[in-house]
Amino acid sequence: MSNNKDFKVKNGIKPTVYHEAVGTVVSGSVGYSLSGASYDSKSFSVAAQDNVPLGVFMKEDGTRMFVLGNTNDTIYQYSLSTAYDVTTASYDSKSFSVTTQEINPLNFTMSTDGTKAYVLGNNQDKIFQYDLSTAWDISTASYSSKSLSVASESSTTPYGVWFNNNGTKVYMVSSTTDAVFQYSLSTAWDISTGSYDSKSMSTSAEMGAPASGSFNDDGTVLFVLDSPSVFQYNLTTAYDVSTGSYSGISFDVSPQGANAQGISFANAGKKLYIANYDLTTNPEIDQYSTVLTTASLDLSTGNVFDYTPTSDIQVSLTNPATSGTSSGATLLLGSEDAAGVTGKFSTTTYSGNGSTQTITNGIDLAGNGGLVWIKSRTSTFDHGLFDTERGATKFLRSNAQTSDTTAATSLTSFNSDGFDLGSYILHNGSGYDFVSWTFQKSPKLLDIVTYSGNGVTGREISHNLGETVGLLLIKNYAGGSEDWAVWHRSLLDTQYLLLNTTNAALSSSTVFNDTAPTSTHFTVGTAAATNQSGNSYVAYLFAHDTDASSIIKCGSYTGNGSTTGPVVDLGFEPQWVMVKSASITADWTMYDNVRGVEAGTAGSKYLHPNKTDAEATRGFNFLSNGFQSRNTGTDSNSNGATYIYMAIRNPFVPTITYDPDLQWSGGTAPTSPAIGETDVLTFNTTDGGTTYQAVQAINGAK
Repeated sequence: MSNNKDFKVKNGIKPTVYHEAVGTVVSGSVGYSLSGASYDSKSFSVAAQDNVPLGVFMKEDGTRMFVLGNTNDTIYQYSLSTAYDVTTASYDSKSFSVTTQEINPLNFTMSTDGTKAYVLGNNQDKIFQYDLSTAWDISTASYSSKSLSVASESSTTPYGVWFNNNGTKVYMVSSTTDAVFQYSLSTAWDISTGSYDSKSMSTSAEMGAPASGSFNDDGTVLFVLDSPSVFQYNLTTAYDVSTGSYSGISFDVSPQGANAQGISFANAGKKLYIANYDLTTNPEIDQYSTVLTTASLDLSTGNVFDYTPTSDIQVSLTNPATSGTSSGATLLLGSEDAAGVTGKFSTTTYSGNGSTQTITNGIDLAGNGGLVWIKSRTSTFDHGLFDTERGATKFLRSNAQTSDTTAATSLTSFNSDGFDLGSYILHNGSGYDFVSWTFQKSPKLLDIVTYSGNGVTGREISHNLGETVGLLLIKNYAGGSEDWAVWHRSLLDTQYLLLNTTNAALSSSTVFNDTAPTSTHFTVGTAAATNQSGNSYVAYLFAHDTDASSIIKCGSYTGNGSTTGPVVDLGFEPQWVMVKSASITADWTMYDNVRGVEAGTAGSKYLHPNKTDAEATRGFNFLSNGFQSRNTGTDSNSNGATYIYMAIRNPFVPTITYDPDLQWSGGTAPTSPAIGETDVLTFNTTDGGTTYQAVQAINGAK
């Protein structure tokens, strides 16, 4: 609606027409977003050409790639059948040796039109220029007898070289002085006309051995690579490194390799490529996405905007009234778990009080049912598994053969948003820290089935998982003490594991009748662990869902015995992972991001389902697309061993950033709304959108 009343002029500002209408949020995207960078799970090996790739240059249209190999002092050329997708690269059998000029080349770059190449090395401490008679064909290159010495600035260790957008400036980074140096070329792209500008930028506070760099399209952002991270610097004057300062934003690429050396952007900064190798093994080019979705509030369409993002976004405003007229907007900014995990799985930590307490985790156990798994983090207490089929106060121990235990003061009730605890020491002892993992009984995640054994071979038992079974745990809870029987989709149908032991996969047709579960039933034999007459059993069936919206996956991988273990691609970022070797004797291990998963080779907290041990730490990383073992232990990464896993997706709450022109009350932009809440934000400009005043009017309107 609109209000056409005349408004009095105040402070020289007069809104000519007051509109109150729902406006349009226009979606777009921008590149060079390091804060939102993610590995594409795509790489290309260059081992057939060189085992030490130190430089990479991707043609802007993504159809051709060039790699500098240090072992052979040669630039190699590759073609991509699908633009920007390195997995479609193939060697063109075209190359060019730079040995005559430099026997230790460390980096290279090319002109934007593909007619020139530039190589930097620390044997001569010079940038050498080469001309290509056919653009983008490295086999037509020849030395142009032009070079630029950088010895005075580099202190004998020049490493990276790159240009501005028009070839009038060239930049070099030194791994000894930890600084970026700037040079001007009086003739564009002619390196022989270069001279030092007496301008530099120190990177010593962030890194110790910078290797290469690159600008965004307008020269206001500089990216510097120092393995294992890319660091972002903001420049107040475009392409003037003396005006640069660290933005506080970096991106870790160590999961792909220990020696990241070369960097190249393409597709308007939406793709990033890094030359990587690990002590001359795994020489490859790794591919990343560096794109950020934008949400622009179009002020010409209205002044009230209702928006709930489903991906990381940057909010901006467009088409305000002309300067001198007040133009504003109200944004109702919602937040939801775009992955759909919230309400189905939760990791909750708590401190025991030796009395009673309610654990609220948002899981409706009273209405939908489910499984609660509790373990002390700080003591060698048994695990406790409670489920709604057997009822409150009854628990099983994943680390033991014992049938279920009834304790009136353990988990005393299943609630609509969690559960209640009594004073039982194993689950709520005073002075101890605990973790609970709660799985809601729901299709495509978990089903729980109880049954009485009948000793019949090939017995089929129905379930309501409604999806491929990924992991099946069976335990007799009455009538005897037996091992936990485990079926996993990555095992042979003749194999099974034991949850309470370190055993590798065993074989027996009497456990699961050598038959894989279906989406409607599972099959058991006559073993005491699964179907002995007179015993009572509970089965926990976990799904393996391959849909894009999947919240759970079960699979396998092969360890490599390195602190840079294999990257397991789930297609999502996990919040909980359980791993067990199927081929060697090893513990089961569980990680989650609430107790703590840290990047690098140490610090991630784990527990063993088959042991009473208190929490300990080791290297294990959760990635934006999966996970990676960063240790060499038998539990998760012994060389050549096969490992099975179950992984739960992390709730995805989009990260919201704002256009720098928005000036926030208090000086700091608000954080994203909590899941299920809506924040109310207001914006106003009186100078035609040069600047906006922004206020968080309500935090959590609903």
